[in-house]
Amino acid sequence: MNKLLVIIFFLWGGLAHAGYAVIANNGISASSISKTDLKNVFNGDIQSFSGANVVLAVLDSGPDSEAFFDQVLGTKLQVFERAWLEKALTGKGTAPKKKSSSAEVINFVSSTPGAIGFISDSDTGAASGKVKILTVN
Repeated sequence: MNKLLVIIFFLWGGLAHAGYAVIANNGISASSISKTDLKNVFNGDIQSFSGANVVLAVLDSGPDSEAFFDQVLGTKLQVFERAWLEKALTGKGTAPKKKSSSAEVINFVSSTPGAIGFISDSDTGAASGKVKILTVN
């Protein structure tokens, strides 16, 4: 019985805590961002961060994307996309660039001044040296 509970605990914990890491173009001078500022950046309420005009990149789908939207923005990907579509249609912002993998997000962020995105925390090794990994406070 105890073994079963331990297995359930680890399975549930692994599914519930998919991880992400926030990355930024190396031209951004900050090494950290508050959770509030991060939410405001991704919601489009802040268009510049650390002296740079922000260009956003998001993972299109998957558990890391779901974790980011749930934990940071308190919303679902579909709600986020609808909000950005409305902003784009009314001229109040440019929708984030959707990428299908952490590698694509890393490449976009590394080559785009002011870019900020998120990747799977298991891919931070691949990001090392190419982009800045921001600490979220």
